[in-house]
Amino acid sequence: MKLSKSAWTMVWVLGLTAACVPPAADEGDDEADSSDEDSSSEDSSSEGDSSSSEDSSSSEESETEGDGFALVDAEFEDPSTIVLTFSEPLGSLEDLDPASFRISYGQSSLYVEQGTEYPFTFYVDPNIFMFDPDCEELYGQVCPEFVPFEIDSLEAGAIPEQLRLHTSAPLDEAVCEKIAYADEHFEPEPPNQFEYGIFPHYAPGETPLRSAEGDELAPIGPDWVLFEGDPIMLGGGSLDFEAFGFENLDPKLPIPCPEF
Repeated sequence: MKLSKSAWTMVWVLGLTAACVPPAADEGDDEADSSDEDSSSEDSSSEGDSSSSEDSSSSEESETEGDGFALVDAEFEDPSTIVLTFSEPLGSLEDLDPASFRISYGQSSLYVEQGTEYPFTFYVDPNIFMFDPDCEELYGQVCPEFVPFEIDSLEAGAIPEQLRLHTSAPLDEAVCEKIAYADEHFEPEPPNQFEYGIFPHYAPGETPLRSAEGDELAPIGPDWVLFEGDPIMLGGGSLDFEAFGFENLDPKLPIPCPEF
């Protein structure tokens, strides 16, 4: 049975792990797998030849075009500051809108059941994990207030290739606890796949980010920057796609969690 959008979203928001458990295979499946393996081995040589020629072609194009102006690294300086490092020195930051940048927690899953693939990818505000939908302020208990993780200012970094982003509120530790738990416990068995992390996104505004040479930075997962859903609403606060592998996020640079 296909999982709904809300079910996939709640896999992490509510701490569920069922989507990472592969379905049990029966004897019929084993026979089918054996047949598939035989056919795949026959195709492997022809596929290898074609991929080899494609790789050679793309390699030549890469050497000709060069890497260009691109984001090459992202890290937390502290829970409220992110340092982006680029391949070239930056140009003027005057009139560059901080809202051109946005940070997400992204999760991409590929769940395979009886030969049918169920891919799903979503982005949410990293601070969504501080929100407890079951919390009730009874008997003096105080429920955490959700505060969006938004970029509200920026400045030049310590070197010409760096940009420092400042947020209106610090990153909540809950998302890093989720990631640490996943790193330790989530090992989906093939062919199931599971990727996750905190990612930087960029969509050029009226004034795009340029290198000192005048080259514009290409968009990086711009859909999340432009997304206007209510971040506190499950199903309404996530940007999602029925695809696997963060296809619209290039480069895909997970940001390691800061020290708290």
